[in-house]
Amino acid sequence: MEKQTYEIGGKTFYQVPLVAGQQQWLYLALSGVVLGGLTHEDMLRLLYGRATELAAILLIEEGQTQAQKVRGGADQVKTLEDWLGATVKVSDLTPVLRDFFDSGQLPELMGSVAETVVRTLQLDRSTQPISTS
Repeated sequence: MEKQTYEIGGKTFYQVPLVAGQQQWLYLALSGVVLGGLTHEDMLRLLYGRATELAAILLIEEGQTQAQKVRGGADQVKTLEDWLGATVKVSDLTPVLRDFFDSGQLPELMGSVAETVVRTLQLDRSTQPISTS
């Protein structure tokens, strides 16, 4: 994904490939959402209620670095989410979400999580179960 720039609510934001902190926030935000086999439009409809949360994770305000955003933590993401919710329409965030889904980063993120789970399960096979009796 190349840098994407957006004018939203009178401010300029950009989106670049995610770093670990953003990936962790996104993973938590999408926990329990089954995305396999859905079209981009299906995903957008499904996630409509989470648009401000997801956009707040993905967007970086112009003048801020990606590292600054992540170091700002979840409180900073929540502040942006609240601002988006009070300032813009969800349809204003659709290009941000569409660009993210088109970037291929979500399958990469979920694939790496799945790979970690498989490796963990394989390691668990080599240990004896703990008796609960």
